[in-house]
This record gives sequence, structure tokens and C-alpha cells, in this order.
Amino acid sequence: SAFINCIRFADGVVCRNMSKIKIVQLKKADVLTAVEVNALRKQLSPNAKRVALPVLKKVLANKDAEFWVVKDGMHIVGMGALYLIQKLSGLAGRIEYIVVDEKYRGQGLGKIIMNKLKDRARARRASIVELTSNPSRTSANAMYQKLGFKKRDTNVYRLEF
Repeated sequence: SAFINCIRFADGVVCRNMSKIKIVQLKKADVLTAVEVNALRKQLSPNAKRVALPVLKKVLANKDAEFWVVKDGMHIVGMGALYLIQKLSGLAGRIEYIVVDEKYRGQGLGKIIMNKLKDRARARRASIVELTSNPSRTSANAMYQKLGFKKRDTNVYRLEF
């Protein structure tokens, strides 16, 4: 008996067989993987630059990075990355690229990704985990706080080259 999850949208109801949903660490990538990752990045940030396959492969080969994806069958429908950085204060985890395909939101997949990344940071002996999130992403920000993340009163700066 498969677990079926249904969500009501303004334009109808979508039901999914959740038994085909799984979270796996992405260890290799091909052209289709890069296309799916780029499609999710566009949902996260419409101005996101396309990630070329060689760059994605370089991230996956980095021993201080873990890239996890949620798959529905063979298709990537969510993702998140954990980067480990050795600082003077200890090993820190940085979570990036948390996104679930808009057609799959509201089913707890973001929480599954976040819990996996938190567990992996703990297993790899990080003393803290940090992330940033656009304030306009109200659902995501609420989820991070429910998962125990504390909002910091700090400024984030970027210098592009």
C-alpha cells in the first residue's frame, strides 16, 4: 500500500505516490542533472546564473561539500548543499541552495532536506551551522526558525569580481 499525499491548489488537486520520494547524496552529475539543478536554482532566485556541468562536478568532488537531492523517481525535485569550513572558532557548516520544486512544496520536503543537512553537519563534527535566506521567502524563514535556527542581527555583504 503506497503512501499517497494530496495537496489542494487553486486550480485543482495534485496527488503523489510518496513512496517514490527519496533523499540521496548527489555524487555524480550528467547534463540532465545540471538542467534539473539549474531549473531549481531559477525557482530559488530568478536571476541565478546557470551552473555549467564542469562546475557542478567540481562541487560534487569537493570533500568539504555535500550536495543532497530529493528525487521523485529519477527526477530531482528538491536540493540543498552543506559546505564545511574550518575556522579559528571551529568547524562550521554552511547550508546553501535549499529549494523544493514549486509543484512539490507543502509536503515537508524542505524539512527533510534541512534535517538531513543538519544531521550531516553534526556527523562531520561541525560546531555550528549557518545559512542565509531572503526575507521575502516567508515559508522558508519560518521553517528555519521551527528547526531551531536563530535569526542573527547582522549585515551580509558581497563583493563581486
